[in-house]
Amino acid sequence: MNIKNKIVAPIYIKMANSIECYNYLNKLKIRKITDGELKILFGISGAKFKKQDFRGGTNINNVDNFWSDIPSDKFLGLSDLLDCSIPYFVIEADDPIEIERVLYAIRLLKEENCFCPKGIKYISKGCTEYYFRPFNISYEKRLKLTKNDIVRLNKLLDVIKFEEGKSKIIYDRLKICLNIDLSKQVRFIEAVGVIESIILGNPKDELIFRFSLYSSYILNKYKIITSFTEMKNIYDIRSGLVHKGGCTKFNNEIFAKVIRYLKTIVILFYWENISNDSIKEDICKKLKINDEK
Repeated sequence: MNIKNKIVAPIYIKMANSIECYNYLNKLKIRKITDGELKILFGISGAKFKKQDFRGGTNINNVDNFWSDIPSDKFLGLSDLLDCSIPYFVIEADDPIEIERVLYAIRLLKEENCFCPKGIKYISKGCTEYYFRPFNISYEKRLKLTKNDIVRLNKLLDVIKFEEGKSKIIYDRLKICLNIDLSKQVRFIEAVGVIESIILGNPKDELIFRFSLYSSYILNKYKIITSFTEMKNIYDIRSGLVHKGGCTKFNNEIFAKVIRYLKTIVILFYWENISNDSIKEDICKKLKINDEK
């Protein structure tokens, strides 16, 4: 096995039986871990590897812990998930940015967890370690990539850019929304703010009305059923959290909804280039209004 000059990052994920390997433009692969990598990374032989369990990995006792040296500022909690658990797949890439991009895209497309905290690159004089902060965590749901997911993933990776500009700002803000180390209230506030920045731009008036109308319209257009009233309620909750430090209407259900709405609108921002102007134009066409008058 030759993994020199490649970053290899073990990932807890499942893939449909029909998918042997995911390859994106020869920049990145998600593939099964090899016997050589098992030996180098975890100190075990392939013969000890057994049937995949619900975590997308297998429990092996008395093995070297690949995760044990992750600094606490890079990775918090979830140690019980990693104890003696070895994933069946790795991400292989030349550049850590490509790993960041694919993890970002997968987490946008899916609600389940694709846990991938650490990668390692072997070079002639040693190795370099990379850390990929966990978010989108769910113990109960281990992510599984299907053929349809692969099609959508390719489409999203084609348009996700991390250069400076609005796309980079949205990426940085989305990481706050999905950061499990932060409170749900903080993540909710940021999520509503990201939705607002995409669909409204910088409006000078009728902020709550426009937010409620534009967000409910674009979500329903793409088959996510919501209402003007629900989106107005979401904005009111956000205002309560920001200006009063709390809101009795805030709960886990409304938080989960907002994260789901956020992911959909961010995906549409990348795929369809939605904006305040495009949504406004679409609404005017539906209502047969000439907005230029």
